[in-house]
Amino acid sequence: TNNGTNETGFTALGAGQRDEFGDFDHLKVRARFWTSEAYDDDLAYYAGLNNNSSTGQGDKGDKNYGYSVRLTKDV
Repeated sequence: TNNGTNETGFTALGAGQRDEFGDFDHLKVRARFWTSEAYDDDLAYYAGLNNNSSTGQGDKGDKNYGYSVRLTKDV
């Protein structure tokens, strides 16, 4: 398991996700975080991390899915 290096000071655990049926999956494998930007009525943007990759990812996700939320502060 790759636990990351925390070189940027951002730490995230693989919280997984909840699908539209209420089932949870990808625990300890994936972390997806909703952004504040909606794509349309059904989709919104997310940023994510996988434990098998050193790079982040992002895309649009179904608003019926349960992703994590990370609050940030502009400094």
